[in-house]
Amino acid sequence: GLQHALASKKEELKGKDALANEKLQQMVEDQNEAERKKTDADKVSRELARQNAAIATRREEVERELAEAEPALLAAQGAVKSIKKAHLDEVRVLVRPPNPVRLTLEAVLILLGEEKREWNDVRKVIRRDDFIATVVHFDPESITAKQVKDLTDNYLCLDEFDNDAVQRASTACGPLNKWVVSLLHYSAILRR
Repeated sequence: GLQHALASKKEELKGKDALANEKLQQMVEDQNEAERKKTDADKVSRELARQNAAIATRREEVERELAEAEPALLAAQGAVKSIKKAHLDEVRVLVRPPNPVRLTLEAVLILLGEEKREWNDVRKVIRRDDFIATVVHFDPESITAKQVKDLTDNYLCLDEFDNDAVQRASTACGPLNKWVVSLLHYSAILRR
C-alpha cells in the first residue's frame, strides 16, 4: 500500500513540477514579449519624434516663405486696386495689343476661370464693372493644378511676360502682371 501511495505522490509531484516549469517558462516568455514590445514602442516613439521634428521644421519653412510671399501678394493687390479706369480704357480700345499686354490679360483670365481668352473675350472681361474687385478679392486657394501648369508652361517662362516689359507696354497691366506672378508664388507655397 505504502509503495503505491509513494508512487502516486511521486507522480503528483512530477505533474506539479512540470506545471511549475511551464508557468516559469510562460513568465520568461511574457517578460521577453514585454521587453520586445517596449523596444518596439521605443522605436515607434523615436520615429514619431523624428517625424514631428521634420513636420515642425517644414511648417517653419512654409510660414517663413508665406511671410515673404504674402506682402508681395498684398502689394500687388494694392497696385491692382489703384489701377485707374482711364488706363484700363486705353487697353480696352486696342485692336492689336502688344504681346506683353495680351499675355498678361490672358493669364488673368485663366486665373479667373474664364474659358475663352481671345482678345475680344479679354476686352469683355476687363469692361466689367467688377473686374478690378474680382481680381483683388480672388482666393489664392482656389487655383487648380491645371491653371498652374497652363500658366507656368505658357506664360511665366516668356520674356514678354517679364514685369518690366509689361509695365513699359501698359500702366494698367504692370500691376496685373505682378498680381499673377505673386499669386502663383503664394499659392505654390500654400499647396506645399
